[in-house]
Amino acid sequence: FATDVSIGGDLHFSGANPEILGGDDDGAMFISADTSPVTGGTVVLYADNHASKASDWELRSANVPKLSFDTSAAKLVTAVGINVVGAVAVQAGGSAAAPALAVTTGALGVAGMTVLTANTLSFITSATEQMRLTASGLGIGTTAPDGKLHVMTASAGTAIGTYKDLTVESNTNMGFQFLSPNNTAQFISFGDPDDIDVGQIFYSHVTNAMAFKTTGAEAMRIDTSGNVVIGNTALTGSTKLEVYGNVAAHVGIRANNAHASGYAT
Repeated sequence: FATDVSIGGDLHFSGANPEILGGDDDGAMFISADTSPVTGGTVVLYADNHASKASDWELRSANVPKLSFDTSAAKLVTAVGINVVGAVAVQAGGSAAAPALAVTTGALGVAGMTVLTANTLSFITSATEQMRLTASGLGIGTTAPDGKLHVMTASAGTAIGTYKDLTVESNTNMGFQFLSPNNTAQFISFGDPDDIDVGQIFYSHVTNAMAFKTTGAEAMRIDTSGNVVIGNTALTGSTKLEVYGNVAAHVGIRANNAHASGYAT
C-alpha cells in the first residue's frame, strides 16, 4: 500500500511465512495498538535493524521499552519484573563469567546461577563461583561439599570426619563467633525427642559466667573470676574449686600453702 490503510474488522494472515512489513526514515517498523506508535503507543511491537539501535525488537508501553531482544548479543532484556506460572528451563550451561541465569545491575556487576557440572547448581558473584549445591550438600568456598553444609576458607588437607553434617574448614586457626548484646546469654543446646536441651553450654554476658548442663540441670559453672563450682550453681566461698558431693581420687591430692604442704589421703 502506498498510503495508510484502516481496517474496521479482523485482519487474517495465511501462508507459510506471513509478514507485516513497514518502515520509517530510520528503518523501523511498528505493530501498534495506538494511532501514534512512535510518540505514545499504548502497546507497540517495534522492530529496528538500524546499526545505531541497541535492540532489534522491542515491546513498548507508552513509548517506553518494556521487553527487548538483541539478536547481535543474543539476549532478552526486560524493564519490569517477570511473573512466570509454570516451570522455567535454562538450557545453556553458562560459566562463572557469564552465568546462564544472571542478574545485572549495571555498575554493581553481575550475579547469577548456572550449571557448571551435571546435577549441580552454582551461585556466582563478581564472575566467581561462591557457592555450589550438589547431591551431597551445600558448599560455600568449595565445589565438593563433604556434608550437608561445608564452609571452607582454605583446604585443611584430606581429613574427612565421620560426623560431617556441618563442616567448617580452614588451613589455619578458625572458629565460630557468637555475638549478642551484653545483657543477654548465648547457648549451645544438645537435644533429643524427649528433651530439646538435655545437654547445654551456656554463657551469660550479665555475670560473665559459663555453665554446663547435663540431664537438663546445671552440673558445673565457671564464674567471672575463673572459680569452679561442681554440683551447685554458685560458689559459697572464695575458693578456686568447690565440689558439692563426694570426691574420689585414685592418686594423691597435693596441697601447698604458706604454712604447710603435703598429700591428703
